[in-house]
Amino acid sequence: GSAGGLGALAAGSWSLGVRRRGRARCGVCSTELPSAEAHLECGVCGFHMCRPCDRKGVLKGFYSLGCVDVEAAKCLMDDTDWVRYKAQRYMAAAGVAQDHVGLDLWLQKVAVRVFGDLGVDMPTEQELIQLYRRFDRRGTEDGAVSQGLNEEEFSDLFFQLLARCADAISL
Repeated sequence: GSAGGLGALAAGSWSLGVRRRGRARCGVCSTELPSAEAHLECGVCGFHMCRPCDRKGVLKGFYSLGCVDVEAAKCLMDDTDWVRYKAQRYMAAAGVAQDHVGLDLWLQKVAVRVFGDLGVDMPTEQELIQLYRRFDRRGTEDGAVSQGLNEEEFSDLFFQLLARCADAISL
């Protein structure tokens, strides 16, 4: 996750920056950013993005959270770094606390947004709970109390929903 928490990932906080010292990695492709190379940086949370990822995101429409059609779903599935980025954006848009999507937040806010953006019917509450629990790795351990889906788990869940969307619609 980002240094200041995903809730800080906000569209209005981006600026073009050059790192003078220290190391930074692109939050999408994980490439180490050379200290003298211009890149995008979120001043609120410290999220960095290299220029090639920024260009790809603009050209393919990966930045926005709105409607994800079949072609966009297929493109995203071919680029798991951007699936992770989009998952981070959904988490930030939902106001995720401590970088985890809790079950209540999933049911009341995140699932509604994701299924709506994918243009597919919302499953029943029980089906949503089963889907959530399938990806909640810590909550399935003996006696473990779930803190919610972390970024990796939610990214995996989002990837599966993209795959379902692309498969179901393109049959």
